[in-house]
Amino acid sequence: MGTQQKLDFDFQYGIRLSSDGFATVGREGGDFWRAFLDTGEIRELSVYSHAQTPVSVTETDGGAVIVYDRLTAEDGVTYDCSLTVQITREDDGSLRFSAVIDNYSDAILNELQLPFIDAYDWGCAPEKEELFIAEGLGAHTVNPRQRISWCHTEYMSADYKSTWMAHTYPPAMGSRGMSMPWMGLQLGSRFLYFGEHNPEMRITGFNLGIPPRHHTSALMCQMSHYPAVHKGERVETAQSVLALFDGDWRDGAAYYRDWSERTWRLPQQIPDWVHDITGWQRVILKHQYGEIFWKYEDLPRLYEEGKKSGLNALLVFGWWKGRFDNNYPEFEPDPALGGAEGLRAAIAEVQRRGGHVLLYSNGNLIDVKTQFYRDIGQKISHKDIDGNEYREHYQFSNDGTVLRNYGYKSFDTACHRTKEWHDNLLRVARLKLSFDPDSIFFDQLGCCLKLCFDTSHPHGNRIDEDGMGRYENIRAIREITPAGKAIGTEWMCDRYANLVDYIHGCGTAFNYTPDAFPDIYLHTFPGIPASNRFIHDDKPGFRDHLNYAFVYGMIFDVCIYRGRVTGIAGVPDYAAHVKYLTDLKAQYHDYFHHGTFESLSCDGLPAGIRAAKLVRENGDFIVTFWNTTEQEMTVEIFGKTTTIAAKDVAVTEYLI
Repeated sequence: MGTQQKLDFDFQYGIRLSSDGFATVGREGGDFWRAFLDTGEIRELSVYSHAQTPVSVTETDGGAVIVYDRLTAEDGVTYDCSLTVQITREDDGSLRFSAVIDNYSDAILNELQLPFIDAYDWGCAPEKEELFIAEGLGAHTVNPRQRISWCHTEYMSADYKSTWMAHTYPPAMGSRGMSMPWMGLQLGSRFLYFGEHNPEMRITGFNLGIPPRHHTSALMCQMSHYPAVHKGERVETAQSVLALFDGDWRDGAAYYRDWSERTWRLPQQIPDWVHDITGWQRVILKHQYGEIFWKYEDLPRLYEEGKKSGLNALLVFGWWKGRFDNNYPEFEPDPALGGAEGLRAAIAEVQRRGGHVLLYSNGNLIDVKTQFYRDIGQKISHKDIDGNEYREHYQFSNDGTVLRNYGYKSFDTACHRTKEWHDNLLRVARLKLSFDPDSIFFDQLGCCLKLCFDTSHPHGNRIDEDGMGRYENIRAIREITPAGKAIGTEWMCDRYANLVDYIHGCGTAFNYTPDAFPDIYLHTFPGIPASNRFIHDDKPGFRDHLNYAFVYGMIFDVCIYRGRVTGIAGVPDYAAHVKYLTDLKAQYHDYFHHGTFESLSCDGLPAGIRAAKLVRENGDFIVTFWNTTEQEMTVEIFGKTTTIAAKDVAVTEYLI
């Protein structure tokens, strides 16, 4: 581990960051903040710090306070809106950025980007810059400037000004959702940390940009706040943090974990049976378009088929009257599937045979054809900047073209700050618990957050409170869930993962991609069981995705043909490889299911080898290996040599 350095700043071409042996080289005309106004006619009117004249700049050893009594937008119009930016030098060497906005104009200040760092040179060659970001479980990108260039929108955004790669925390659908509010740049031997240390968990953007095509290369990093300051309001933004380490991403992970332990993190007691889940079959009983694949009475047979491959759970979708992805949030057992007693009996029979049933509902969507929507849903749904309902559409179909081409199902998303949705979630939780499953699972509680512009909701003008609303709703569900029963949700988000017992994976690094780097989350907060995702059948390369999940100790999410037609028994090659991996896990059960993850990413592993370390409470540990290459590989680590066959996995045990 490295040591934290003293990070300093001065106002050179926006803002220049510096430390002993480190400095950024700013871009002429660069900014250190940007704001965006909504006049009603112009919905996103840019205000640049380089174009403003502050009325005062007070610099001391403790930092700087910059005061603007007016803001002049890019169209030359000046608005009666004051902005005070505070930059603080902290004792630990970090810099903290915050702002106070007083708005006396008719425009709304929706967004403030602070800090905004814009530099040609960040301390090493651009092709050697490395981005580590908590996107999903984590992503690692070498030469992020090149990666950002792929995000060019051609005409949808102002790419003639700059191109942006946007991320959000807590995770929003349609963006690169983040599991933790921090990212960092590896710049040679230094790691520069960007974090949002906000106990209120407000929606925040983490964005990286480059200048337009044919301009000199530069890298911009900024954090977006969404204060939505109306006329007559004063709003203070949360505190953003920059820190510099003579080390690597693990120092950033430790820094964020330390803050979390001091502010919001709670002790967590996950039932042993959850830790012992090897994998589940994700099955849809009655599909979106109405076809019945299984009835309740089929669940024990499906469990037995999965058990042959080492799987010990079922995640059950489409169990209610009205079909999967229909009727949200109106759930009741379907007589066509066997009725309430049939569902209860099937769950009990799976449990009698040693399995576990996780019972699904959606925690976020409202079907616009339901009575709930007509009575309540329109009122409590998220509203966009125009005051319209956000709409979600899931175009699942059979093999015809009406649904495939023209769509089926429309949903609103619920604002989690409303009491009605809070009460509804508790109602649904109690309903599912009445069938005595092992776990109640709420899809989308951990993701798909929205800015909500409906000022009639309890959040009023504060459009960015959906994150804390969800946190409070999950906590309320936790409080009514009996001991021994589990709660699960979709998508990794640290604050929510601290309240639930397992995560159904979604987003980056829940399956294998070249930039997948799950070490970021698993090293920061080890211990939460999480599934892999997105394999769906025995398509080419499926073994690679399963091997990847094995190495990182993930629950196997088996969802053949996306939960249709057959369980794992219908794909024998897939079933055989899952059995191979679950059998190997069983040999090292305590490590895989009760061990603590430690990253080996910085320990000089040869190219083509993925590995992880899982440590028992007594200090014994295993190293899991995946050889991604076409040749046999031999690896020496911690004094032992392991040979791994081509495209295969291996485990080596180390006893203290």
